[in-house]
Amino acid sequence: MFKPQRITPPAAPLISTADAHAHCRVDHDDENDVLDACVADATSYLDGWSGVMGRCLINQTWRQDFARWGPAMRLPFPDVSSIASITYKDQDGVQQTVDAAMYEIAQDHLSAAVFFKTTFTVPALEFDVPAPISVTYVAGYGADADAVPGAIRRAALLLVGHYFENREAVTVGVTSSDLQMAVDALIAPHRRVGV
Repeated sequence: MFKPQRITPPAAPLISTADAHAHCRVDHDDENDVLDACVADATSYLDGWSGVMGRCLINQTWRQDFARWGPAMRLPFPDVSSIASITYKDQDGVQQTVDAAMYEIAQDHLSAAVFFKTTFTVPALEFDVPAPISVTYVAGYGADADAVPGAIRRAALLLVGHYFENREAVTVGVTSSDLQMAVDALIAPHRRVGV
């Protein structure tokens, strides 16, 4: 499978600045930039193709490229709400779009897949292009953070608090507790594994 490409990031943050303020017990705006950076780092750790969750949290648009047609073309994420388009380069190198009536989305416990209807006639593809087919789709729990399970948002807040309190690579003279265990316990039921 080719690496997916994110086209449009989520429209809203996973954790609001106000929630980060409350969690970190910050009662002034001087640290907003730091808190927002901590939220971005926590989100990056959990979300998308490189995140440990293996899924999109808030709706975002991705493109998955394929080398050839198949009866089912598996996408890397679950919770796909829509297909924006399926395009391909035909044998003359001209980009074409597949009629939306020719396919549907199916989801299982691992991810989503595009299934073509039996009436779909497989077009010839440009020969010397490694990935002539592109599926552009929207994946995520929903349009904003309220759609994301509370345990995932709580894990993100734990990470934000940790990043905010530990701004250096090494802390000297402090006994640490295992934050990772709490984060893992919160996200474990929601992680996508096995693809």
